[in-house]
Amino acid sequence: MNKEKKTAFEQLNDRLATLSDLRSVKSLLFWDQQTYMPAGAVAGRAEQVATMSRLAHEMLVDGETKRLMDTSGEPDPSSEEGALLRRALRDYERATKLPAELVAQISRVTAVAEAAWVRARKESDWQLFAPHLVHHQDRFWAMSCSAACEVAERSRKIFRQCSGSSSLHCPEGSLIMH
Repeated sequence: MNKEKKTAFEQLNDRLATLSDLRSVKSLLFWDQQTYMPAGAVAGRAEQVATMSRLAHEMLVDGETKRLMDTSGEPDPSSEEGALLRRALRDYERATKLPAELVAQISRVTAVAEAAWVRARKESDWQLFAPHLVHHQDRFWAMSCSAACEVAERSRKIFRQCSGSSSLHCPEGSLIMH
């Protein structure tokens, strides 16, 4: 094989391996937080975890990832390549429904709240953990609603484009039943 020119599937496989590495680093950061990290470093660690989550999310939803999936061909569905492509497409489709900032915020809040939960449990004091749920609930709700509104708006645009069409197949590969 020519090393200078990789197939789209090989490039996708490399990209997915990098994504896996980013997620592994995030897991290592969480593990370190739970085992060795001093309690005073939680805020900084939360930012590190949020950054890793955001970078992985942005890499996954990047147009290059979609292009590589689209140009990888159609491997045998029962093969490892077919399974990898199906999983990558499913992950991509799910990830595109969330803004990167929401993904980062969830990771940030989880890191901080997890440390508070450990302390609250150790001290049998629910009040140490409760503010983490209440404080961030509104922020998550607002960001989730914003993401849902974006998806709904995109769906409305596609529907308007398709409403005059006799075909069930609409722009962007959408399928709308009339």
